[in-house]
Amino acid sequence: MNQKTRAILLRSYKYGESSRVAVFLTPGSGKIKGVLKGVEKTKSRYSKLRFFGLYDAEFRRIKGRELDVVASLEIVDDFAGIVKKSESYAVAVTIIEITTLITNFENEEIFLFGELCFVLDMLSRSGAGENPVRYLIIYILRSMYRGGFIGGFSECNVCGNKLGPFFVISSGETRCKKCVTSGKKIFIERVLASKIDGIMRGKMSEHTYLSVGNAELRKISPVTRLLLDFVLSKPLKSLDFLSSVLKKREKSSKKINTESVSL
Repeated sequence: MNQKTRAILLRSYKYGESSRVAVFLTPGSGKIKGVLKGVEKTKSRYSKLRFFGLYDAEFRRIKGRELDVVASLEIVDDFAGIVKKSESYAVAVTIIEITTLITNFENEEIFLFGELCFVLDMLSRSGAGENPVRYLIIYILRSMYRGGFIGGFSECNVCGNKLGPFFVISSGETRCKKCVTSGKKIFIERVLASKIDGIMRGKMSEHTYLSVGNAELRKISPVTRLLLDFVLSKPLKSLDFLSSVLKKREKSSKKINTESVSL
């Protein structure tokens, strides 16, 4: 049975003498793993795979087999603007690694697929003076919430208190002062909690990604990192890469950007 769908390339690796296995994210079937036969050959039409590229793909799905066969693959958007800016590329690599870890095979991922396309497009179009880390922080909050990994920030997850102030604890929950437990936690004011909740629940739009100021992002960043560590329970290799790119950028810049945001 053949399946035609839009797909984003998450990763690929060599398979046999001249083939590669590629892992794609699709809206209707989640992750799909398919073999690209002969891709390592110089004249192969698939020889120039675009990492995190958006494709029109056709998969030959074989029942009982772990690997499908990629029957056709046509590039729709390679988000070329991302690779021209080292910080944007490092952010995109981190976003792709997170997406790979939180999505499943044979599971509908309509929201995350749409959100991933949207944030890659925004990264590709972002200006040279923008800090692309904002897209990473907001994407993490939205994907974790919409994927059901964390709850909202509008109330205490234990007693339902909506007045705050709140603490975000290492189990990914939001709790009021009465219900908070010992252990690692981050205090957040009610106004900031409301802002984070709005980011999580908001529409997929440029306003959602661009309406948060740098001062707010610096406060949201440690909360996002705590939630990310809880959900993934393993370190991200791409965060080291992102950190090194941002440090190089800071050293090479003649003027220190006091408005910078990191994760």
